Amino acid sequence: MSGLMVNHNDFWEFHRPYPRTSVNVLGMNINPNPPPLPDNLRKFVEGADQGVVVFALGVSLIPADLPEQHLNWILEAFSRLPQRVIMRLHAGRKGINNIIL
Repeated sequence: MSGLMVNHNDFWEFHRPYPRTSVNVLGMNINPNPPPLPDNLRKFVEGADQGVVVFALGVSLIPADLPEQHLNWILEAFSRLPQRVIMRLHAGRKGINNIIL
């Protein structure tokens, strides 16, 4: 094989053997000029004096699919943090004390 471009990160993924001619091109799909944040998200982040935590359950687990008690535990734990939290909630569910968006 004369060459192989690999979009792989050894830190996050399992190690696998690659030919010596492989080149890691991780991140080449990232937009160098991303669009600006929507106003509500920008104001939420800029108003966070202690910083922001971004919490994601991945693409296969939707917070609406969690049992209500488990979601309440997560939201209650986040309400104790000094940081604001950004997470995806299902429609109709609001954040707690303007801390969770």
